[in-house]
Amino acid sequence: MSVGALSVTSQEITGHAQFLKNNNGYHRKRTIEVMTVCISAILVALSFACCLVTRKRRKDKEDQFTSLNTLRRNLASYENSSRGNEMDGSEYVDVFVFDLSTIISSTDDFTDANKLSEGGFGSVYKGQLNNG
Repeated sequence: MSVGALSVTSQEITGHAQFLKNNNGYHRKRTIEVMTVCISAILVALSFACCLVTRKRRKDKEDQFTSLNTLRRNLASYENSSRGNEMDGSEYVDVFVFDLSTIISSTDDFTDANKLSEGGFGSVYKGQLNNG
């Protein structure tokens, strides 16, 4: 190995240092650009998610309000029909409402002997009311 092969001029060192400095500045600029794009994308995604959540909450409130109004209308029509009235020319069927103690006594406290089947809404029991 010769000494001449290992010699490096000061101009080469200065050029290499300048290249590293310029290259390092390029990387810094590139890093800033990438970070800016990523942060912007995250902010856009978060804004979109907030809009979706707000819209869903608003829709849920509207649905609850609609359900409440429907329930009130149905209750009013039930009260009118239970008095023997007809609304809008349509007939209403009387619905029997029993308290829990009556149901418990008529099914013999929901014993397995009175169980008919298991349905999608739970167990089905047979029973007989005290008045027949």
